[in-house]
Amino acid sequence: MTIAPADPVSATESAASTPSGAGTNDGPGTALLRTLTDLTVDLPDTDPGRVAAAALRGRNARSDEAELRSLATEAAAGLISEDPAYSRLAARLLTRTIADEAAGQGATSFSASVAVGHREGLIADRTAAFVALHSAALDRLVEQALADGA
Repeated sequence: MTIAPADPVSATESAASTPSGAGTNDGPGTALLRTLTDLTVDLPDTDPGRVAAAALRGRNARSDEAELRSLATEAAAGLISEDPAYSRLAARLLTRTIADEAAGQGATSFSASVAVGHREGLIADRTAAFVALHSAALDRLVEQALADGA
């Protein structure tokens, strides 16, 4: 599916026309725009409203948060030729998608993700044993790296 870029004004208007609630009452467009705005705070050359509008145009009535994020990822990737900063936004959206999928399989930490990979035959016994032995320290290192912007 190809998603055409949106006029930034239309994204702003559609976000403004959606009632803004306290998170749980937000419509999918408002929640998506909030997520995109958070992910682009250090990417001044990107327009989260433009990406949100393109994603919302590609949705159907049953689109959930994961599908909207996928559409937004495609929209951001489609804008890379206009500004390379959109590649970082697309990567950040894809990272969230992968994290959600991994969490669905029980991988909610680094050590848990290694355990899942080992269970699926993707990680060697020796590596899995090392991570299991040092799981607390490794999980702290990964959490700190993420907190520092990794």
